[in-house]
Amino acid sequence: MTPGGDLQLDAGINFHDGTADANTRNVVRREASTASPTYPKAVSRSTVDRLIVPGTVANVAATETFLASMKLNAGEWKGAPVSNYAGKALRIRAVGSITGTVGTKVLRFRIGSVDADVSGTNLISASIAAGVSGQFIMEMDMYVVGAASQRTEIEVRVNGASPIVAHGSNTIDLSVAGDLFLKLTVLVYGSGDTVSLSGSFVAMVEG
Repeated sequence: MTPGGDLQLDAGINFHDGTADANTRNVVRREASTASPTYPKAVSRSTVDRLIVPGTVANVAATETFLASMKLNAGEWKGAPVSNYAGKALRIRAVGSITGTVGTKVLRFRIGSVDADVSGTNLISASIAAGVSGQFIMEMDMYVVGAASQRTEIEVRVNGASPIVAHGSNTIDLSVAGDLFLKLTVLVYGSGDTVSLSGSFVAMVEG
């Protein structure tokens, strides 16, 4: 090719996927290969911060209360991981406080079609013993395995003590036509006990 000229390919060179061509080189489109990749899986990243006003409180005994949520946009949460795509993942990080030692407190995530309530299917939960109170940090991870298949993990630490950990699998259909909502709720069993979001509710999305 000369400066300012056109790029031309010799008609005798034949390009193929994964087979030897006329110039003795192998040409492989890795993005279309079904073989195990030899490079890191590509994952796009975005972070959504949702600051909850301090004072969002669950304090009614034996009543599940909505605390916070994020929207799962329709059509974005059904793709399964493949050889060169790590799949969709979500991490929620929330900071709050617990007062009272009368009864158990249950932090729960639900997925439903209505926002700002306690309806929907249970995704995962963590139970905090009656005698535990103080500041807490909670992290929850959801990994999309398929259109109606998820893996979930949750970890809660109160006052830096040993974590409360739970994990499991779910079969919630995320391929529905409308938007869904991932909701954090709290159920307090003891009269006078409270759970509040005293800091932030942050959603970090990968994929």
